[in-house]
Amino acid sequence: MKAKQFLIPIIVFIALAGLLFGGLFVYKKFIYKDTAFIGKWTRQVDVTDFTTDIMDIWLDDALVGDLAEYGDERIVISINLTINANGSWSESVDEASYAAAQAQALKVAAAGLTSFLEKRLASAEVNPESIGKSVEELVQEAIGMSAEEYIAGYGPELLPSLEDLNKAYSHSGDYKVEKGVLARTGLGTETVYEIYSVQDDFLLISGKSEDSGFEVDPATTTSLGMAIDSEVTVTEPDDTVSNQNISPAPGVVYPLVYVRR
Repeated sequence: MKAKQFLIPIIVFIALAGLLFGGLFVYKKFIYKDTAFIGKWTRQVDVTDFTTDIMDIWLDDALVGDLAEYGDERIVISINLTINANGSWSESVDEASYAAAQAQALKVAAAGLTSFLEKRLASAEVNPESIGKSVEELVQEAIGMSAEEYIAGYGPELLPSLEDLNKAYSHSGDYKVEKGVLARTGLGTETVYEIYSVQDDFLLISGKSEDSGFEVDPATTTSLGMAIDSEVTVTEPDDTVSNQNISPAPGVVYPLVYVRR
C-alpha cells in the first residue's frame, strides 16, 4: 500500500512532464513564429575608398606628382532597415549620416592634400617647421583659405550623390520567414533567400540560402533603381571580404550586420 502511495506522485510527475514537453514541442513546431527580426535596424557602409580614389585622381591630374596618403580615418554611411510585422520591409540611406560622411570626407581629403604638399615641400628640401609654420598655415597663407575650404570650393565631389546612393541601397518589398531563412522580394527580379540570425541587438544576414521552398508574392513589391557605377562595400567586423557572396541585389554584399535602432 505504501509502495503504491509512493508511486502515485512519481507517475503524476512523469505525466505532467510529458505533457509539458509535448506541449513545448507542438508550440515550437506548429505555433511559434520567430519575430525577433521585426523592428528598426541600421548597418554601416564604408565609402572611404571612393573618396580616396577621387582624391588620387584629382591630385594626379591637377597637381602632377606622387599620390597622397590619407591615414586611417574611415568614412561611413548608415543604411536603415525597417522590418514590419505585416510582412513588408524597406531600406534607405540615413540622410543625417550622409551629411556627417560629407564632413568626414572633407577632413580625409584635406589630410590627403596636406600630406601631398608636405611631400612636395620635402622633395624641394623645404622644412616648414624651420620657418616656424605648419603646412596648414602655409596653405592658409598661400591660398587664403584652409585645405578643407579649398577642396569644398574647388575640389571634386568626394562622395556619390545621395540620389545615386539611394539607387544602390534603397529597396522595399515583402518577406516571409521559415526555419532561419528570410525570403525577400524587392532585391532583384526574383525572391532572394537569405540565412539570418538575431542575437541580442544584432541582426546578421550571413549569406544566400539554397533553400527556395517557399514563395513570396511579388505583386506589391517595389524596388528603387539600379546600382551606382562606383563600388561601395560593407564594413565587416574582421575587415575581410574574401568570402563574401554578392547577391542579385544592387549594393548588397554579405554578410550584412545590423544593429537595432
